[in-house]
Amino acid sequence: MAWTFLWAWGGGSALDSTKATALLATHEGPISRYFGLHKVPSPCLPTILIPTTAGTGSEMTSNAVLNDPETHSKMGTVSDYLYARLVLLDPELTLGLPPFYTVITGLDALVHGIESFVNINATDFTDALNIRAMRMLVENIREAYANGGNLKAREQMLYGAAMSGMAFSNTQNGIIHALGMSVPNEHHIPHGLMMAVCAPMGLTFNALAVPEKFAVIADILGSAPAGASVRDKARSAARGFMTLMDDLGIRQGLSHYGIQKDELRLIAEKAVAYKRLMDGNPRKGTADDLEKLLEEFF
Repeated sequence: MAWTFLWAWGGGSALDSTKATALLATHEGPISRYFGLHKVPSPCLPTILIPTTAGTGSEMTSNAVLNDPETHSKMGTVSDYLYARLVLLDPELTLGLPPFYTVITGLDALVHGIESFVNINATDFTDALNIRAMRMLVENIREAYANGGNLKAREQMLYGAAMSGMAFSNTQNGIIHALGMSVPNEHHIPHGLMMAVCAPMGLTFNALAVPEKFAVIADILGSAPAGASVRDKARSAARGFMTLMDDLGIRQGLSHYGIQKDELRLIAEKAVAYKRLMDGNPRKGTADDLEKLLEEFF
């Protein structure tokens, strides 16, 4: 029997677009019919995915995230039919990635590990993947940024991104992605950069709900004070992520990226409505709560 495959290599946008193409090759459009969880009724055209960034983990996920011109935000379709038939991980394909894109894709992968780890749908299996992925990413991202030719660091980044992708396909992400994906598309902010900027918000907001897990994250980030209580360690996780951002040259605060204060309410409302992401978040919040959070980190 002859098979037709769609091949794709590139970053997360290229891989997600290929998944959407594979879906529409076998199902009637528009793609918006399939936004949400498990709305694809039958198999799609099989794909072979080859990432050239260590970031989204899209090659390993059942997700395809796309710009929705109707809502002016990013929307996702999630289906087991979107998993690739074959994935090739070759760190040499990431050697030419410039430092800035190495950083923002790597921080996106780290956010995946963090959000999946603390998600209410987490299991022992996803925890094992996420803890290992977070360690690999944190221990190698500075070296990959400073010396992009270090093949070992590139390999660890690529594998860490793939592992966190495997994990969050079983849990989904949370408030960080909900906030970042609710920023209006007209700002044209790269996805990984927006996830990095929103990460301290999510770390601050969620630490109260699952302090034991956030203490683990703080240990991985190297921010946990010696001899501190679990809750004090958990509260330090956001500071650890911000220190990492400083080391990697990523400015903190939404105002640096053209976002206006009068947009914060709409961002908060859209984020709360992201059920696919917020339903698994360990701490629930209202639009008012999220608006205050956005103002705090503006």
